[in-house]
Amino acid sequence: EAGAATYAGMLPLILKLNSSNSLHSKNLTSDQAITSSVKDALRLGCLAVGFTIYPGSAKCFDMMEEARGIIAEAKSYGLAVVLWSYPRGEGISKEGETAVDVIAYAAHIAAL
Repeated sequence: EAGAATYAGMLPLILKLNSSNSLHSKNLTSDQAITSSVKDALRLGCLAVGFTIYPGSAKCFDMMEEARGIIAEAKSYGLAVVLWSYPRGEGISKEGETAVDVIAYAAHIAAL
């Protein structure tokens, strides 16, 4: 929320609704916590919301279902949606995260 009041109406603001951090254990599955809401975006004067999914993670289907609900709610208020789709997870190697075919499939999943 920092800076939203300063830039509302001057810049098109996007509120990212979920988040992770580098302190998250590498032994746990790739996931993000929901840290904000569509209603928060409206209150802050945002024009869009953003959400991250990790195709390849054990949590990927849960994340896709969360994204579906958020996208529907955001659209009902006329907000745009940015969906970040990073190929990450237990079944994807470090090299696989940057492989063109894997990235293309992650983009395909985001477009569904």
